[in-house]
Amino acid sequence: YENAGHFLKNIALIDRMRQRKRGDAAALLQSIQELTLQARTEDFLRELQNKDHRARRLCFYLGLGMQGPGRTEIIKAGLSNTDQVVRQIALVSSAQFGKEEFLLILEEALNDPLPFNRKEALRLLINQYPEQLTERLKTAALDRSATVRNFARYHLKAGDPGFDFAQLYRYRLRENDPKTPTFATAGLAETGQFNDFSIVELFLKNSNDQ
Repeated sequence: YENAGHFLKNIALIDRMRQRKRGDAAALLQSIQELTLQARTEDFLRELQNKDHRARRLCFYLGLGMQGPGRTEIIKAGLSNTDQVVRQIALVSSAQFGKEEFLLILEEALNDPLPFNRKEALRLLINQYPEQLTERLKTAALDRSATVRNFARYHLKAGDPGFDFAQLYRYRLRENDPKTPTFATAGLAETGQFNDFSIVELFLKNSNDQ
């Protein structure tokens, strides 16, 4: 285990050697990579904080090859990692958890700074727990990302072809919630009618005045 942790510290260097495809070292490098799977969970968790993003990602990929509680701990650590790629893979990998825990993870992912992860959380809900979906899609229709808003509207429309998105945005603007005007205004501009322009213009003017 101690040797495995030592090699794990140098996983980025080992991978660069592998990419150079040196024939005389191929078998040795393969053995080293297999040895890293015997590292302790804490070795993987330590390397997930490595400043080298390549090393972080390689360690996470290798950690997913573990079995039992160690793999679960690594996935959970990946969900809060500062590396966006690690968080993406951890989110998809967390589908192995039970429903209650998985839904809590998705709730957190719906507020992830990265639009891809917010969209991915919605996709996972659609595929696995559609009964949990409608209200979350309505909230996502107010997302700060146009990509996430479009994704949410597409799936709301699939479940209810007559859904009036412009009315949803008008309603949220009338609520005067300070958290939603900017994104509700953007949504109304994307889905509203010509008569809604005056509402959009008013909120844009108020935003500029502030």
